[in-house]
Amino acid sequence: KQGYTNAFKYDFLNPDLDLFSYENPLSEYAFNLLSKNTDKRLVFFMNPPYAAAGTLAEDEENKEGVSETKVKNLMSMVGACRSNLYFQFIFEAVRQARNFGYTKVTICLFSPIKFMIQETAQKFRKWYYRDFKFQQGFFFNASAFSGVSSEWGVGFTIWSEGENTEEPILSIRELDASHVGWKHIYNCDNHKSASEWVREPIEGMEVYEYPIMTSGLKIKEREKTGPIKKAPPKEILYIDHPIIPFTQKWLDENGNYKQPSELKEGYEQWVDDCHIYSIFETKNNCTSMRDVSWGGEIWQIKNHFFWLERYGIKGLLKEKCPLIYADFEKYYEESYVATLIGDLTLSKEAVDLLVHSTNLWVKSLDTREAYALANPDLQLTCWDCGWYQVKGFWETEYKEDFKVLKELHKALGDKLRPGVYEHGFLKE
Repeated sequence: KQGYTNAFKYDFLNPDLDLFSYENPLSEYAFNLLSKNTDKRLVFFMNPPYAAAGTLAEDEENKEGVSETKVKNLMSMVGACRSNLYFQFIFEAVRQARNFGYTKVTICLFSPIKFMIQETAQKFRKWYYRDFKFQQGFFFNASAFSGVSSEWGVGFTIWSEGENTEEPILSIRELDASHVGWKHIYNCDNHKSASEWVREPIEGMEVYEYPIMTSGLKIKEREKTGPIKKAPPKEILYIDHPIIPFTQKWLDENGNYKQPSELKEGYEQWVDDCHIYSIFETKNNCTSMRDVSWGGEIWQIKNHFFWLERYGIKGLLKEKCPLIYADFEKYYEESYVATLIGDLTLSKEAVDLLVHSTNLWVKSLDTREAYALANPDLQLTCWDCGWYQVKGFWETEYKEDFKVLKELHKALGDKLRPGVYEHGFLKE
């Protein structure tokens, strides 16, 4: 086609590293052009795939072995992030420029902004920022690309030679390209991250293996991870550390959470509300299960995010739900959250959500056992079922009540969201 006379097919991530190999060569035209113009600026303009091997990342199809490239094998010094393809593209652009002897290089890149933020990319940043300086960029909703989800964001960033010592600031753009604000990019390379902070109270505890869960109710057979810290048998003193709202929109989904300012006024009450919010959050996969086979043993799984105390529901279960009551009598351990709620200082929004969800829980007892028998995989005859188990049941059988619950949950989330910034988890 006109304008593409010298176009050629080239596997950028599997270059011929052997001088005498011709499996994937640059075209003679491209090689000569690059070799003869090293006094000029070399510009890479890239929109690489975003997936990493073994993950279903950002609307990409999960393909086994997708990241197993020659370039990945050269990147051992940057750690685990080398499994991500766009990290590999950046690395190879730098390597190719150096091989040809270019000193003036610009990299223009569409990508998620995680390479500037994630803890796992810290070694990569140290390598990249040493020689490349952020020039400018913008951030936009991924739905600008046809058929892509609107729940995450994409950055377009420009980098040129020089050491990067400043935190990048991106222009936030609407789909019509209009500027609507600024996104301050930062990481925890020189600060304590929230992921480190939440582990502080469990340092030194006994560890044990635990299974890989493919969902809230399914265990991946014959595989396990670990070790994980074993919680104390009676008290879980650190439960409020990981209770952080899951309320960030696409604009903040790449934010790097930092250790909060725990002494700031209002923090404790904000955390109390977060407990209630997290009970009914979609990402809460806590469940109650019985007779689970794993590791050659049979296990009974307790849901410690069930919010109602046993003494208040015993009579109702005995009257309405004989199957659930039998489970109640057999497995009598109180949920940790249920014992905690009485000591929480809650906002009106949190109380409204808690009252409505409790009323719906009571109302739904009339049909729960029938629904449980029709849907045995949900294990709804467990008396302390989690949100993961009951939400589909409530949405199907009690549509209007469920709709109100979701609205109340959103209202609480809207109240909590500013606290993510006010208490220092994320920067404004």
